[in-house]
Amino acid sequence: MRVKSALLGISALGLLAGNVLAADFGSPYVPAEQPMPEPYYQDNSGWYLRGDLGWSFLDSEIGRKNDSAFTVGAGVGYRFSNTFRGDVTVDYSGIYDVGYHNKIDAWTVLANGYVDIPLNDMVVPYLGAGLGYGWIDGKHGYSEEGVTAAAMAGIGFQVSQNTMIDVGYRFRDAFIDGSNFFDHSLRAGLRYSF
Repeated sequence: MRVKSALLGISALGLLAGNVLAADFGSPYVPAEQPMPEPYYQDNSGWYLRGDLGWSFLDSEIGRKNDSAFTVGAGVGYRFSNTFRGDVTVDYSGIYDVGYHNKIDAWTVLANGYVDIPLNDMVVPYLGAGLGYGWIDGKHGYSEEGVTAAAMAGIGFQVSQNTMIDVGYRFRDAFIDGSNFFDHSLRAGLRYSF
């Protein structure tokens, strides 16, 4: 009798263990999904608008002396990748006092290319170059125009998903009759991406 009871108890335990194991196999453990880490530098390719304000320092022999003046610019561009973008800008600088009771100002239209160097998601130094056309005007009928080249360097600071503050330096050279128009500009602006 005792043997029979023991066998029945062992069988019951076996059935219970089998049910528990079957339940475990029927519902395997699923680990919780881990969040994906953010990319080092997000892809911001696409169109952008830009606007810049700054101060320009004339460095030319157009007149008797050099001067400095306000500069402003605007443009539209396209980011092709995280490291390359291009834009077309229209810039105005003036009015410079060059002596001889004459003042001049300058307009340029430039096609620019930039290489961005993303240090992280928020700080992006860059180097750039541009080529286009410039118009130099002054009093007393002075007017010159010619091919214009530029070189740029600066740092962009990402302040939101679509907005970057741009602080930089630009050298501009307009190839005109007589002395070329040279200027150095310190500028700050915004780039807004779509």
